[in-house]
Amino acid sequence: MEARHEFFHAPGDGEFWSESHYLDVVGDDVAAHARIGFYPNRDTANVFAYLLDGLDADATVYRLRDDAVALDHVHGLTVDAPDLRFEMVPERVGRDWRVAFGGRAARCTGAEAVVASAGEPVEVDVELTTRARHEPFRYSRGTDWPGGETEDRYEVATRVEGAARIGVGDGDPDRTFELNGPGERDHSWGRRDWTDGEWLWISGAFDDGTAYNHLSAWPAGHGPSEMDPVITNGFWFDGDETHAITDATVGADPVFGAPTGSEWMETGAAPDIDLTLSWAGGSADLTVSPGATTPVDWAGEGTGHRAVLNRSPSVQTRDGGVAGRGWLENMTQLEQG
Repeated sequence: MEARHEFFHAPGDGEFWSESHYLDVVGDDVAAHARIGFYPNRDTANVFAYLLDGLDADATVYRLRDDAVALDHVHGLTVDAPDLRFEMVPERVGRDWRVAFGGRAARCTGAEAVVASAGEPVEVDVELTTRARHEPFRYSRGTDWPGGETEDRYEVATRVEGAARIGVGDGDPDRTFELNGPGERDHSWGRRDWTDGEWLWISGAFDDGTAYNHLSAWPAGHGPSEMDPVITNGFWFDGDETHAITDATVGADPVFGAPTGSEWMETGAAPDIDLTLSWAGGSADLTVSPGATTPVDWAGEGTGHRAVLNRSPSVQTRDGGVAGRGWLENMTQLEQG
């Protein structure tokens, strides 16, 4: 991949042209994900960052989110707002990055509290280093992609090392713990209108050294129980090289859709997912059990349109026996209200 694709791209036309950087990690009973996004044609930036103490539905979630960071606090991939700090810095272009976030987070228990940011404010600091396991995989070189170089994304399976600190208060010492494990880093640029469709984005790494990233996408109001995806993309990493995913079969119990997405967002009740991925020369059958959700709710300005992006760490099994873990997100269009 050309080094220029690690940095900012000239924005295209339209209100919803966006560019974002993202990293996740799943450790031993702890996880995190962080994202910074830009809408240059709207003069808007946003940051989502979540630290999970535990992986199951009863995990404690530390939520840092600002949907409209004041631009005088944004300097490239660095944010220095009063209650929010965020930084992504490349250490080796195309390979290794340092990612840090912190500030005054809401300590939440339960999906409904996470959505509402209903929790005691506490200080958190997270410092991570992410090391790529392979060259970035660009979706424009995958099986289905409606964009191109002007609207693209890349994905990288990574190894992440770092630590987190949580302020306890009341004179007690802060809690600190390691945050090490497999992760996924991505960078995307192009039109991002959350009313357009529904999707499952998922990544994972297994104990035998394999890893993957996958995207299946459907038109708004549809899903795998109703039709084949209109976009199938991603890679399988065999430990040495990546292979473009050519076909995918997705199943969820209960099925993806507004009732499941709403229940997931409100109560943390996630569907079990079965996923079969194929590539030239191989295939894999995956079972995925999502854990705690860190839902991002969305409402269109003045339109009544609603959507939810449920993002969860997951325990995964490949071909009936190889253990793994990763993150996933499911975009669901909700009934307008």
